[in-house]
Amino acid sequence: MSLLPRPDWILKNRGKWSWRGLLGPSGVKELVLGNCRSDDGKISGLSSDFENLEFLSMNNVHLHSILNLPKLNKLWKLELTDNHISGGLEVLAKKTPNLTQLDLGKNKIKEISTLEPLREISPGGGGLQTNGALLRVYQ
Repeated sequence: MSLLPRPDWILKNRGKWSWRGLLGPSGVKELVLGNCRSDDGKISGLSSDFENLEFLSMNNVHLHSILNLPKLNKLWKLELTDNHISGGLEVLAKKTPNLTQLDLGKNKIKEISTLEPLREISPGGGGLQTNGALLRVYQ
């Protein structure tokens, strides 16, 4: 099942709320996909066509993996709480180079070493803040 065809997802562009379909993907700055279920535990339907996306919320989507997250160069805030993610965080350094805020609360991360790839994220040398998590990575 693709994550994007659901009509109840909200897209925000420059302070104006719009329903899905009224804006093209490149016009979307904020995308809230909370509580929309992923049948296979993977991100689907999201592409690099969302080139201006700055904020992405995928809380309680039943994600097991973020490995197929598209490259989102402008993304600075990512919420992934209440999922089943247990690893694969190295993809964030490669595909979200400007990420400064990340929320991974209530996932299946058991070892602190799983968070090690987050050290690679350093937009402008400022580092990554892991919003209330056990680890804060700064340079």
